[in-house]
Amino acid sequence: MTNKDCSILINGHQLREALSFLAPDNTEEQLDQEVIISTGGAECHSGPGLYCWLDEYPEEGAIKLDGTSTAAPTPPASEQQRAAVMPEGFREAMGKAASSWLYENDPQGLDWCDPRNVEALLDALFEAVPQLQLAKAEDKSHG
Repeated sequence: MTNKDCSILINGHQLREALSFLAPDNTEEQLDQEVIISTGGAECHSGPGLYCWLDEYPEEGAIKLDGTSTAAPTPPASEQQRAAVMPEGFREAMGKAASSWLYENDPQGLDWCDPRNVEALLDALFEAVPQLQLAKAEDKSHG
């Protein structure tokens, strides 16, 4: 047990939301990951409540476990489907850029409910990953 450990009360709907977030494709690799579930206050992006994020990839964001999700479990995606969504090397490049930013900015001391911290991380990713620079430019041209 670590100092992160504490007791929380969740219902089956919240548990299903956390599992869907952890393993959207229900693969063994996804199921081997760990999530952190923590309480958040009124300053969080979706208000007070329980939030869930991937322990290894906090830069991917958090979801609020409000128990309202009615999504049914989805079958695992094929390799081809996953490649279409995230080209080879893209996730690794994002992970390296995020890890570098997190190392330089002390993630233990950051309030992840503060939009400025999330925005700073996203800006660092856009600068470090060429595919994101292109996506950001396309987004600005449509907006």
